[in-house]
Amino acid sequence: MKNIILFLSLIFLFSCEEEQDLVEQNLLDYLKDKVVYRELDDKMQYIYFDLSYDSLSVVCYGYCGWIYYDKNNNDIEEKGCFKSGYGGGGVLQWYTEDTINTPTQFKLDRIYGQYAIVSKADDIIKIEEWAGAGATPYLISREDGFREMRKEDFDELNCN
Repeated sequence: MKNIILFLSLIFLFSCEEEQDLVEQNLLDYLKDKVVYRELDDKMQYIYFDLSYDSLSVVCYGYCGWIYYDKNNNDIEEKGCFKSGYGGGGVLQWYTEDTINTPTQFKLDRIYGQYAIVSKADDIIKIEEWAGAGATPYLISREDGFREMRKEDFDELNCN
């Protein structure tokens, strides 16, 4: 009888561990301190997702966003990898009623009705920047086709 109880306890213990492994992490937490890339016709483009939280920063006013880097493929001067822009920055819920923070998508609200939506489907990252305070929202930019890469490989590019 003791062996049966022990056996059932072990099965229960291992089945609980497997269920916990199936719980996915929200995309915002998953992308923190990660790098994604895509290849364009004349360059490679990288995005470093900072996404640290800083409630006191005037620049971030919540979650810091991401930094764009470019590396020209046909650059005869071989300037290397350079910072080309910033994105994101905001809070999960500000003036809007909805909060999006799931394993496949998150939304950061910004000032003046602007917001960014970051999505992941089939290991492809897409970023949409929206505006439209007091009006119908309209799409400012859409960046898609990004795939994850190892941060160590990105660090070797010496982007600045």
